[in-house]
Amino acid sequence: MKILLISDSHGHYSDIQRAVDLENPEHIFYMGDGVEDLEKIKFNGKIDAVLGNNDYNLDYPLVKIINLYNYKIMLTHGHKFFVPTGIKIMAEYAKEQGANLVFFGHTHHRFDEIVNGIRCVNPGCICGQFDEYLSYAVLNLNNNTVEIEFKEL
Repeated sequence: MKILLISDSHGHYSDIQRAVDLENPEHIFYMGDGVEDLEKIKFNGKIDAVLGNNDYNLDYPLVKIINLYNYKIMLTHGHKFFVPTGIKIMAEYAKEQGANLVFFGHTHHRFDEIVNGIRCVNPGCICGQFDEYLSYAVLNLNNNTVEIEFKEL
């Protein structure tokens, strides 16, 4: 399954649309800060999203656990886990939830490391704020493999 990993659009919904058009994913994981932008794109697949620290009065959770294939996946923006100072707290929480993959945002920088046995991935910032490029990632997932490729617009 091809899943588009996006975070931090901050009103730049056209950048989300460009990524969707380029990648033609079956599913989108959105990790907050601009979650209302999802309502402005054209996409017929499934979307799972969480709130970021700049999302207000919207009916999305702060953390979402998804069971997909043989994986338990946690989506979060990361601000409640203080990710700018490190991701250990987030990884520990994910482990307590039984997750093996965590996708997060907030820092606006790409990240892919295994922490405390949990693979933690930040696709970067789709709007390019605080970074040199508009970043997203593509997750190819099936029962046996997790492949993540960072991309930019």
